[in-house]
Amino acid sequence: MNHFTPEAEFDPKRFQGSELILPCVSIGNVPQLSCDLIISTLRLDRVGYLTDPNVTPMVGPPAFDHIQPATRNGLTTALEVFQSVDGRLTVVQQRAPALPHRQRALVDNLARFIADGGFQQVVLLSTVDARLRDDKQLVGSPFRYLPTTHAPEALVTRLEVALGVPPLESELTKDYTAWFRRQNQARGGQPRNHRTEEDPAKPEHIDDGDRRSTDDPMVQVIGEYDQLTLRENQTTTTTITTTNLESDPTRGYASITPKIPGGGMARQLHRVCQRDGLPLVVLLEFVAEGDNVPESVLMANCLNGLLDLFSIGTAATGVDGNEVSVPKEWTPPPSWHSFYSTRLPQVLYQ
Repeated sequence: MNHFTPEAEFDPKRFQGSELILPCVSIGNVPQLSCDLIISTLRLDRVGYLTDPNVTPMVGPPAFDHIQPATRNGLTTALEVFQSVDGRLTVVQQRAPALPHRQRALVDNLARFIADGGFQQVVLLSTVDARLRDDKQLVGSPFRYLPTTHAPEALVTRLEVALGVPPLESELTKDYTAWFRRQNQARGGQPRNHRTEEDPAKPEHIDDGDRRSTDDPMVQVIGEYDQLTLRENQTTTTTITTTNLESDPTRGYASITPKIPGGGMARQLHRVCQRDGLPLVVLLEFVAEGDNVPESVLMANCLNGLLDLFSIGTAATGVDGNEVSVPKEWTPPPSWHSFYSTRLPQVLYQ
């Protein structure tokens, strides 16, 4: 399990009733960039860090300049926890992916952290491969949401009504499966879920797009973890909402949580939170690899509309003792300065 190490004088009981933002390591790294903007703009305090043996170890220089050296210890680690001065908002920043075959264990640990913390609601940020959009998804909102049945109704209503974010369509799963088969056949092989007469019982789908042989030891481990994930019903064309989840509680978690291509651990964590009764909403954005700063600003704007982030910290004091003012625009952290190479001296062209 992961272990939360608080900073001096921070009481983990402050997590109780807080709103948690949790990013997935997913395509484009947009969730991490959005969390960088939120932490830097709202000047969130670093209140501790999580150590988890399932995450790739990493260390780096400080990512933010508003955090005092006494609390940041001059280092950035893989899983850091930040909180606003009023305790209303908590952000977990994940800067490294899960180790191979360890993502499921990481998901369990994060779900336990959410449950033990007593968070009021959790917004999980992730992305979806933009190549898989159909014609109707090319227009309108680039965002989709996927709730658990325990997600706050007011949060879901604000997403769909006030912000115009539609629920995730399950057609995406069907399109992804067809695309995956075409890509595999183009490489000269048969679809990985192809059935043969010698192996008529071979399952069509293994969890999260990992179409492995049933002889693979990892499949056996997955089966021991949750047999429900090895049975995936044929995808329908309905949207996935809290009503759909409640209408047929006997269905396996894998069948009610569609695949999220490029979404990292989003699907697994949604499934576990649904199983454990945790109040989670997944906020997804269609993106492609490249310069994803504009997409991260869009996601931060959507979060601001959802959680009213710019009002956090009003009439409060920051770690330096000065009053925190309401921000007017997003402030990138110093760690973004190395995104692009430095410009060449213009004297070279004179």
